[in-house]
Amino acid sequence: MRGIRRWVTGRVSGAAVECAPWLAAGMIDGIETALAWAGPRLPVLSRIVADNMRAVGLYTPDAHREYFRRMATHVAGWMHFFRLARAPLPGPWRGLSADLARIAADRVLLDPSVGVLREAASGRRGVIVMGMHVGDPPMCFARMSQEIPLTVLARHSKDPHRQRIKERWWRASGMGYVALPSHARQRGSRLAKMAEVLQEGRVMVITPDLARKREEGRAVRFFGREIHLPSGAAVLSVMTGAPLLLASVVPAGRAFRLTIRGPFAGTVKPGAPGWEEAAIAERLQWFADGLEAFLRAHAPLWFLWVDKRWTRVFQGDPRYVRALDGAEQGGVETGPPHGGSQRRC
Repeated sequence: MRGIRRWVTGRVSGAAVECAPWLAAGMIDGIETALAWAGPRLPVLSRIVADNMRAVGLYTPDAHREYFRRMATHVAGWMHFFRLARAPLPGPWRGLSADLARIAADRVLLDPSVGVLREAASGRRGVIVMGMHVGDPPMCFARMSQEIPLTVLARHSKDPHRQRIKERWWRASGMGYVALPSHARQRGSRLAKMAEVLQEGRVMVITPDLARKREEGRAVRFFGREIHLPSGAAVLSVMTGAPLLLASVVPAGRAFRLTIRGPFAGTVKPGAPGWEEAAIAERLQWFADGLEAFLRAHAPLWFLWVDKRWTRVFQGDPRYVRALDGAEQGGVETGPPHGGSQRRC
């Protein structure tokens, strides 16, 4: 059943993107309105989002409704993006159409803190920007690419339709992208390839807000729980010395304001026994703390309340999470700590 649902979802989203260039802006706005109305009325999705928000004490009826409104805006944003992704501009904006560049500038405002990214990018070590699944990603990346050339970490999708959509997005946004080996056993070659990009002085964007099983990630504290996140960004920062920044957004009417936090300034000093592991853990916890603070302030903006892996976290699946301090947190079960540090991205 899950496979059928994923197949149908992939075909529907693919069809929406394929049809987008032929739809008028008003039609896409109408689709957005319909999705915002329907979302809270879909019994399964509505319940999942509500239960996950309740698990961390962030549920309110208003936040629940706003989540689906923002999701509708997210879908419409993708459709507007592909509707406008034609007639590329010359020069550094070669992947952007004139209309897309204008709409991206209207929908994504740059906070003065973006100057930190510009300053970091002026060095020669490369820069790592840790992002979240928030805001309007197509327009956010397009807007950032107008200011600073970006390289995105290209996770391979098993669904060929979804993979084609991703590749079209990267090209249309004017971003570079790194196609990584898909198999976990090729982790060393993945890190080496990403390190090469940083050594070229490029700005790499990585989104680590993806829940993992214990053996697939590194442990961090998150809402009183021990969860596991991919550690690639933190590992790369320690390996290469590249500065680490955190990108997020805040609402600005119908637009978003893109903000940058950092660079990360750790307390772990190089040279001591085991300092690399401690430095990686410190960097990843910095991201987890930033994600938690963001959710407390802007819970409806995070798309992943409905994600199946995060749902397992919030429902207390012991493969993904355990409570800290011996206390139960919502649906999270207590359990013995796992041993050893994890090394996968």
